Amino acid sequence: MKLDSNFENIIAFAMVREPGMLQVRSHQYQFNVIDVGRDREAYRRMIEISDQDYVPTLVAGDEVLSNFDTAQLKKFLSEHGIEP
Repeated sequence: MKLDSNFENIIAFAMVREPGMLQVRSHQYQFNVIDVGRDREAYRRMIEISDQDYVPTLVAGDEVLSNFDTAQLKKFLSEHGIEP
């Protein structure tokens, strides 16, 4: 599945209370959260996009970060110039 090449539409596939998602929220990043724990179609879409079934999964343009911790999230956001 082709995603937008810009980072204006960041999608977070997650269970809403995951620690990784709380970290994103605490820094005021703008993103759309899709709760794959409640939406099975979204869960299937996440697997199609990322080729895995781990949460949280962050999608920004064509870039995907799956099953991340705080350090990996900070590195990803910094490398791609994504700011709150």
